[in-house]
Amino acid sequence: MRLIITGREYAGKTTLANGVGRWIEETLGPPIPQGMPPFHDHFTFPDISHSELTEEEYEQIRALSPRLKAMIQNHQILYHMNPAFYADHDNIMVGFHIEDAVYGPLYYDYGEDGSRSAIARHVENHIMEVAHDTVLVLLKASPKAIAKRMRESPHPRGVLREQDIEHVLARFEEECAASTLRYRLTYDTTDTTEEETSAVCQGHRPPPVGAGPLSAAGPQSAGGGGLGAGARGKGPMARSFGSSSIHSRDQVAMPIQAQW
Repeated sequence: MRLIITGREYAGKTTLANGVGRWIEETLGPPIPQGMPPFHDHFTFPDISHSELTEEEYEQIRALSPRLKAMIQNHQILYHMNPAFYADHDNIMVGFHIEDAVYGPLYYDYGEDGSRSAIARHVENHIMEVAHDTVLVLLKASPKAIAKRMRESPHPRGVLREQDIEHVLARFEEECAASTLRYRLTYDTTDTTEEETSAVCQGHRPPPVGAGPLSAAGPQSAGGGGLGAGARGKGPMARSFGSSSIHSRDQVAMPIQAQW
């Protein structure tokens, strides 16, 4: 299963990634080599490491210039596009290039010229060459639900500001709509518990009739399964379950000029 799970903070990305990681280990066994993290979620400044850092180190990262932050993020993204990450069929990224295109100009003071969006399309074109079955998962929730979660369970080093909630949601939707990845899924966690979000990959919730393969004539009706069933199936993916839908489309050829 190759996933890129993205969306604004408090939408449930880590909850879903943990659930998918547990499902993979319970179903297919532990990662190889053992001890490898089940997913990679260190693309949000100042949390750019798998391991916990000291408060002094976090402050040092926050104090970096926009140019240095952009350089570090370029390295992070390029490193996680290494063929070694795609040698295994299970590869889960959280945030990744979509988050960078949204948060870079808004919170890190780089990419205001649109260059991070161009880089995101460049990343996706590469992924389509080496892992065309990758699924882009956008998690979202209503502004009211996000604000409530921010107040009740604030992240220790979160970057999202309450006044930006609606704008950030719109930007994530824009970047995902512009994505050249073939398979895309949107999951609304507004009314779901952490347990329900975590169980999405297992298909525990019976799906209603939902969206089918996208064509020029629009979507057709189709049944659905869990994320695990759909991602491991063959042919174009188009499934709906809970308040989510998966769509497939042909890859879009786009001329990309990105400065790394």
